[in-house]
Amino acid sequence: MISRPLDGSSTGLDKPQRRAAVEWILADKERLKIFQGMLTSFAPWKLRRAGFNNDGDNENDLAPLPIAEITCSTMITHGLNDSVVPVELAIRASESLKSGELVLIDEGHHFLPIDRHFQTTMERRLQFVHSDK
Repeated sequence: MISRPLDGSSTGLDKPQRRAAVEWILADKERLKIFQGMLTSFAPWKLRRAGFNNDGDNENDLAPLPIAEITCSTMITHGLNDSVVPVELAIRASESLKSGELVLIDEGHHFLPIDRHFQTTMERRLQFVHSDK
């Protein structure tokens, strides 16, 4: 149940890293509860497949997001092992911001809420929110 959402295609983790991630999740009851909650929030794949395919078919035709028009300070956090969303997109977005910060999470994958660096990431986010930026 736990290893499937942490497969290499969605997380960018190799087999030993996935095993370590599963063991890390299982080692903490609260973390396991969060992970199980995430899993139950997903609709079954057979109900999501058509929408997923539609997104993939149409994303190249989307107009670029007006990121340069964002006027407030913005933090972008992105896992360096995210194989779903390329890190280059986060870098490009952060370069377009008038006032922003890019935080790249070493070994972070697509599921940051269950990443072993999540607490540090959240602390950094709180610092950012409470700063004068």
